[in-house]
Parts: sequence; structure tokens; C-alpha cells
Amino acid sequence: MNKKITYILFVLIFISCNIVNNSSLISDFPVKEKLQAEYVIPSTIIAPMFFVLQSNYLCTYSLQKDSMIDMFSLPDLIHVKSFGVRGKGPGEFQSFPWPCKSTNDYFYVRGYTPLLIKQFAVDTCVNPVLINEFVLKDYESFGPMHIVQDSLLIYLSMGYQNENKEQISIKKYNLNQKQETGKILIPTKSKRNSSLDPNRAGGFDVNDSYIVYAYLFKKQIDIYNVNSMKLVCRLESKKNQNPSINKKFTENISHYQGVIAGEKKIFALYNKMGQKISESEPSSQTIEVFDYEGNELVEYLLDDYINVFVIDEMNQFLYAYDVNQEDFILKYNLKYK
Repeated sequence: MNKKITYILFVLIFISCNIVNNSSLISDFPVKEKLQAEYVIPSTIIAPMFFVLQSNYLCTYSLQKDSMIDMFSLPDLIHVKSFGVRGKGPGEFQSFPWPCKSTNDYFYVRGYTPLLIKQFAVDTCVNPVLINEFVLKDYESFGPMHIVQDSLLIYLSMGYQNENKEQISIKKYNLNQKQETGKILIPTKSKRNSSLDPNRAGGFDVNDSYIVYAYLFKKQIDIYNVNSMKLVCRLESKKNQNPSINKKFTENISHYQGVIAGEKKIFALYNKMGQKISESEPSSQTIEVFDYEGNELVEYLLDDYINVFVIDEMNQFLYAYDVNQEDFILKYNLKYK
């Protein structure tokens, strides 16, 4: 009898810890703004994979250059520095540079070795100066990585829960203590291919207070508290909550393709391709802006397709790139403030 009571209490506690405090249906945005891109053509950029804003610079990461990391001043996007060479020598990347977005003035890069993260500052001559090195305890299949509150590494993991099922999870790891301090399990249905799982992330970002997880195959954004790792707000649409996933990736309707957890706002890259759009909309992509209470603020209508982007909140610009086009940076002036 006591065992049954204990079990019931455990279940009730588990359920209460996972109840969404605030759930909001995504509806029409009160403000819609059409944006027109300015095309900036730096001579140094070649097919960047990542954009990261760090220490008042835009850092781009590319695998197709001798110096794989480029730094640009903001907001004029003037090239100021290139560094990071692939090789097996001291200070060279054994694999490829993988940025760890941070919320402080330092920038962090993984890839010198599979388990090594280096912390850099930028001196007055825009030279990266090594401040610290962190060695991870174990290797796993890392997704996007973020460092918040100076020493907490929060990242998307696509490891295996067991031999038969791949598990998507968000993990929190203390770099100083070298131990995992929190985990969020994302329900998965696919056994061996998380890229086609209905709950796959289309966007994932973190700041000092919140973790934002935007879904690729359905119109839904989940917001978690960094400290408790509990779900505090869910933004969702009534449509496409149980998507039918085709084995051919290109035949699926995708929704969110990126997200930025700003200081006070969430910026989500939404794709309307394959859906009905009005003739007044210049392209099939928009940037949806919410606050952390789930309120819709503004929808930016883009005039070009993008798949890599960052938000410069201080200067009110969006910088973006399309991997299918020439090597230029798209710069959008965000009119709404």
C-alpha cells in the first residue's frame, strides 16, 4: 500500500513539474513590415556555415578557406580579421571550427580537438587572445552549442538513448565542474533518423535566462527556463501539430528554420514554402518576433531567401546569408523597434 502511495505521489510530482505554465496560440501579428536587403560583398567570405555575433563583431565560419574564421565590424560589416587554420599543428583545427555562442564579451570555439573549447578575448588590435581552455569529459554528437552565465554549456544532443533509438535532448554542462547538471528530453518517434523526426528542431538558441526550441515540422516554439530546465511557455498553431513525415526530406513542409533568443525578444525564421501565401508577400520567408510571454510583436516579410542569420539588437540590423547564392551578406534594417 505504501509503495502504491509513493508511486502515485511521484507521478503527480513529475506531471506537475512538466505542466506548461503558459500556452499561447500563434495568431496574426499586429505589425507587418516588408524588408529590403542591402547586399554587402566582402572579398573574404566563401560559403560560411555559421554566423555568430560576439564582442561587437560578426564572426563567420567557413570550411572552404585557409583561414576559416572571419571577423567584421558592426554595423558597417568591414572585414577586420581572419584566423583559424586547419591542420595538426599547435593552435590549428583538427576538425573544423564550431562556434559556441556566448552571452558575455568573450567568444568560444570548439574544434581544435574534438573535446577542446577555447575561450578568446579580442584586444585593441582585433587579435584573438587566448583566455582559457575547457576540455569536455566525453565526446558525443553535438548540435548547436551555447555558453551562458560564464560557465554553463547548453547544447543540442542527438545521441542514442539505447542501441535501437536515437534521442534528441537539450543538455546543460558545467564547464568548470566537468559534469552534466540538467537535461531536457525531446519526445522522439524515429528510431534511427532524428533528421526526419516530427519533433526535430528547426531552430535552437539560448540566453542567460531562456532556452528556445523551435520545431521544423510543425508551427511550435517551446521556451524553457535555463536554471530549472522547465517548460515555461509554448507558442503553437492549431494546424500541423501531428505532421505526416515523408522519407524524402524535400517533400516535407517545413516551418521554423532558425531562431534567435534575444535579450527581450525571440526572432524566429519561418518558412511558408508549400503553404498558401498572399500576393503581397515578397517571399516565402518571414521573421516572426515574440516576447518571452508569448505575445506576437511584429512579422518581417523578407524579400530574399536566407538560411543563416543573426540579429544585431544594438544596431537594429539583421545579417543573413543564403548558401545557394553568391558570397554576399544580406543586411536588413529592422524598422520596427
